[in-house]
Amino acid sequence: MSLSSKIVAGLLAGLVAGLCFGARMTSLDIIGEIFLGLLQMTVLPYILVSLVSAVGALRRNQAQALARFGAIVLALLWGVTLVLIAIASLSFPQWESASYFSPALLEPAQRFDFIGSFLPSNIFHALGTGAIPAVVVFALLLGVALLRLGQKDEFLKVVNALQEAIGEMAALVMKTAPLGVFAITASAAGTLNVDALKGLYVYLVTLTLLCVVLTFWVFPMLVKTLTKFRYSEVLDVSKDALITAFATGNLFIVLPIIAENTRKLFLRSYETNSPQSNLVEVVVPASFSLPVAGKLMALLFVLFAGWFSGEPIALVDYPELLVSGVVNLFGSSLAAVPALLHAHKIPAEVFELFLITENIISNRLGAMTSVMFVVVMAILVATGADRKWRWHTFAVVRFAVVGLVVITAMSYSLRYLYKAVGNEYTAYDEFIARELLLPAAPSRNLMQVPEQRAQEPYGNTLDRIAKRGTLRVGYYRDWLPYAFHNKQGQLVGLDVELWHQLARDLGVRVEFVRVYRREVKQLLDARYLDMAAGVAMSPAAIARYTLAAPHFNENLALLVRKDKRTELREWQEIGSNQRWHLGVPNAYYLTSSLRNALPNWQVEEIASPRSFVRGEKPELDAIIFGAAGASAWTLLYPEYGVVVPQPTLPPVPMAMPVATNDLDFVLFMRQWLEIRRNDGTIEKLTNYWIRGQRPEGAQHRWNLWDDWVMKSPEPVQD
Repeated sequence: MSLSSKIVAGLLAGLVAGLCFGARMTSLDIIGEIFLGLLQMTVLPYILVSLVSAVGALRRNQAQALARFGAIVLALLWGVTLVLIAIASLSFPQWESASYFSPALLEPAQRFDFIGSFLPSNIFHALGTGAIPAVVVFALLLGVALLRLGQKDEFLKVVNALQEAIGEMAALVMKTAPLGVFAITASAAGTLNVDALKGLYVYLVTLTLLCVVLTFWVFPMLVKTLTKFRYSEVLDVSKDALITAFATGNLFIVLPIIAENTRKLFLRSYETNSPQSNLVEVVVPASFSLPVAGKLMALLFVLFAGWFSGEPIALVDYPELLVSGVVNLFGSSLAAVPALLHAHKIPAEVFELFLITENIISNRLGAMTSVMFVVVMAILVATGADRKWRWHTFAVVRFAVVGLVVITAMSYSLRYLYKAVGNEYTAYDEFIARELLLPAAPSRNLMQVPEQRAQEPYGNTLDRIAKRGTLRVGYYRDWLPYAFHNKQGQLVGLDVELWHQLARDLGVRVEFVRVYRREVKQLLDARYLDMAAGVAMSPAAIARYTLAAPHFNENLALLVRKDKRTELREWQEIGSNQRWHLGVPNAYYLTSSLRNALPNWQVEEIASPRSFVRGEKPELDAIIFGAAGASAWTLLYPEYGVVVPQPTLPPVPMAMPVATNDLDFVLFMRQWLEIRRNDGTIEKLTNYWIRGQRPEGAQHRWNLWDDWVMKSPEPVQD
């Protein structure tokens, strides 16, 4: 059995084992880590040595031909990939979407440091940190320097011997590939979280089909059209690397395999000392520092993100995105994608979806497609530099036309399929169905302040709470996600959870009273309320209330219709625009400050965002709101979106008004909140109510052994 057949067998066996035994397969992680480590151990030395050896052995005319055809082939492959990505994006239908607050909303776009990534100011540091582009540049420059030396043969003999030794090391490691691939696949299949992919199947299906078409048809057929090599020869050269790259999600570790197999292809097809095989040794290691096809798939995600967030990128902006995307993707896609999202006015929070898909399947598909990209690039550059291309105009035109027709037909077929399948918007129901996360205190809820109220016990707040046996708090209408009624009519939210925990710690009941903000001051002065739901800690609020310590920091954002988000990205542009009418909820006490800061705007104080999102205030263009609260409203009204204009303003602390001038209670609340912050309670509640995260804990993942054989699901800890 060949090595590639053994790797396929390991891949399939790992998939079966993961499905059969679930998360138990994570015990094999150490085997997968050892395998990856052994492979990675050879790659950086291989890149350095092979580039120095190959470039140093070139003649001047070969080096010139290599540079010329390298640029031509790279431009050709980039062009083909980018065009097909653009066409594939036509498959995205029209759906509603919204999401919880994400800290990514507040992060500025990351900029790619081109000079810092490619300039090898310290080659030993670059080797130690795995800075591949810098290592490639150093090796190329050293190879070019060798071209200028007359006496280099002895040095090249040593380098060639090192290259052969490293190749033998890689071959030895690859003999363990079936076992390593089995361990990696079993662990990945056993821990796959299908729920994390919910709502992303449009992107994943489109990405999968595009990668398959590029890998198994477009790229190898391009070689068949332009050279003498057959389709089967291209697949035979790449099959080992394709399988390993897909199983591991890593192009880097298979570069030696690609180089060795491609070099053997030329040695079989041409004379023993084929100059093309030497060119392969330059192209393959150098390609890793380039935006190969797998990295370019990040641009498909950017197009998907614009569609998914309700801000699709216009066709006229595609060229700008694709060109700037290639430049940004010389660096890491983890830095390039946020920068591209920001540049095209797409909400930054969708970047988390990119991370989810990368960790599950996208990196594997990208690595597989990149393998074929590198193989095809090496073959085309080597044959082109040796003037062995075959140019038949009819064959080339036929290939281009058929390719465009197939991809376009696939995209529109997917579009109609997605429309037929449909997508039920569930974020609304999921949000209003949320229940309290932590154990609750005994409670009752009053929908209004009673007209007849009993005389309050004498003493400070803690004494009154103890004497009446009740913590009495006021909450506001429409105060998402701090206090609201869920689908079952239960009062829930971040502030509500904190009050329940405070009452439990004090050993009393909790009484919730729905109040208007204008009456909170009077009710606190009268000692009827012990405290009320949080307000923005602004100078105006401090002057009006006695406030407890902050329990959450809000960042000011704009809640707008999605079709207006692109016009409100920068504070400088907002301040100079005279067309806008802004609403400000009275809980933020910012009306006067905003009128001074935005003199060209008309600023109006409102009681609740509900009148705005229901369309009852058509004169308003946007309302300023906390980013967390605004995100919650978009879950209920997905036609609206959240914009955090840049530069991000300093956060606004949210604090609860307490009984007037009761400094003992203020001190108590400060210390109590600090305790709850240190024990993780506030973080847990913030993640649940603000960011929408479910609590970690025991979760059963379906597997054949527990659910069919034993039929007694056993929770497996995440």
